[in-house]
Formats: sequence, structure tokens, C-alpha cells
Amino acid sequence: GHRVCAASRTQRFTGSTSIRSMRCDVSEAGIAGTLLREVNPAWVINCAAVTSVDACESGGPAERVNADWPRELAAAAASAGTRCVHISTDSVFARQPGQHEPREHDPRHPLNAYARQKARAEDAVLEASNGEALVIRTNFFGWSPVPERGLAAWALRELRNRRRIRGFADVFFNPLYTGDAVDLLIGLLDADVEGVVHVLG
Repeated sequence: GHRVCAASRTQRFTGSTSIRSMRCDVSEAGIAGTLLREVNPAWVINCAAVTSVDACESGGPAERVNADWPRELAAAAASAGTRCVHISTDSVFARQPGQHEPREHDPRHPLNAYARQKARAEDAVLEASNGEALVIRTNFFGWSPVPERGLAAWALRELRNRRRIRGFADVFFNPLYTGDAVDLLIGLLDADVEGVVHVLG
């Protein structure tokens, strides 16, 4: 029941007549305003992120995508009267074994550059929107439009090739399937929820 415009720097989304695909390079100055003027959406959902820990530690493009772009998009959305949703991460918390699930107003404690960039983005998005944006903290899994990417695709490939999967013993999270994430997100938007919300599996 929703018309979707999927904007990406490189990926073209095909296979659905209800999804319009367009190019958007967040490194371009003023692209947020241009995008909103062209599409005139009711909601804009920022899913862009650089998640490579090494890339984030070096700053540069990761800093732009993870911290600067969300602020610009939220400011442009506020000027256009568009609802803004920013997808953040549970990585803004440093969870220890046996610790309770973090709550929305618990103090954040980002441990690496990626988490610090995302924490700055949360603050910037809420400030630019006068607190009216929706910031979703989550950790999700699903199938990427680029087949070789993503945790689920990697795990399935390793298992199919009968290779042992090694993981971390000190990482705790409740990942959410992306199909469920979409349904939950639409429900939150339909209910005009704003502020910071934790959405998890």
C-alpha cells in the first residue's frame, strides 16, 4: 500500500513495479534537497551506512556517510515538511554478558569509530528535526540486493561449502529479520512515533 523510491549510489532495484529506483550519491553537496524536491516523499528513511570497522577508523567517506549525511538529510527533510527516519545501530552501546537490554534513554557508550559516528548522527538528526524524527536503533539481517554481501549470505555460503563458521564469544545482540523490520517500521510511521526507539528480534 506504499509507493517506494529506492535511492542508491550504485545499486538499481529491479523486480518490483511498485519500487522506483534512482541514483543518489550522498557525497554530492546539496543532494539531500535535490532528492526531496524530486520525489516529494511523505517519509524519507536513511539506510545509508559504512559498516566496515576499518573504513570507519580511517574517517573520510565513512565519516561523511555515517555522521554528516544524516544531519544534512534531516535538515532538508525538516525544511520540506517530510518525516525523517534514521536507521541507527545497537553498537552505540557496549553490552557486557548478563547486562540488561539497553533502553532508549540509557547512556550510550560507543567503543569504536563506527559506533561514535552513528551516535553523532543520532544527535544531529534529532536536533535538525527538533526531535520530530524517528531514530531506530537495531541490528538486522537479511538478503542484500548484492548477492555476495551480508552476514546471512556469508553464513549460508560457508555452510554450503561445509566450512566451519567461527564467531565471537563476547558479542551479544538480538538481530531482526529485515522483512519484520519493514512491517515494524511502517507501523511506527503510521502511528506517528518520533524520537529514539529500539527495534529488535
